[in-house]
Amino acid sequence: VANDIGENVGLLPGIACNTFPPWLILSVGAFASFIGYGVLYLAVTQTLTNLPYFLVCYVLTSSSLHVLDLV
Repeated sequence: VANDIGENVGLLPGIACNTFPPWLILSVGAFASFIGYGVLYLAVTQTLTNLPYFLVCYVLTSSSLHVLDLV
């Protein structure tokens, strides 16, 4: 089931790559990864205190998915 969902959602990056210029796609991916990994860095260094578990999971998965979209 997860594989089918991934294949269907994978159409969106393909449409975006055909519609927008490459520099815009790369900029959006870099910005999303910077925000995602930045929040994780702040959580690991304990700059952000009491970060909810579901938020850490969301940031971790969303930042890794944005990196995979660019490949």
